[in-house]
Amino acid sequence: TVPVGGLATFTCTATGLPNPHLVIVRSDTTYDLPEFNESTTVAEASSNPNLEQIMGAVSERDEGWYRCIAANYYGSDVREAYLRVLDVCGTVECVAPRTCVPDMEQGVGMCECPVLSCGQ
Repeated sequence: TVPVGGLATFTCTATGLPNPHLVIVRSDTTYDLPEFNESTTVAEASSNPNLEQIMGAVSERDEGWYRCIAANYYGSDVREAYLRVLDVCGTVECVAPRTCVPDMEQGVGMCECPVLSCGQ
């Protein structure tokens, strides 16, 4: 769960021999896996590849299911995660100079005065 305008981070991890191809996509989109053949199965040490995908300035349009796909010559596996985007300040009306500050742990927006700092 992230606030509107926040950063969402997806992490995909898989182990395999040969190293799996990893990708993160929205579940409502089509992704064609690359072609694998026997030449891609060269013996190598087992691996633990990681893929991290960061989405910046998320909006309510980004909310939904996302898939992590791991695949190699021997097959594929899929895991899903739901991205929830909250506009906790959408219903909070603050009187200037106060502005809404999201508190994602509580799932609420709070009106706060901006913090001003003076140079020395």
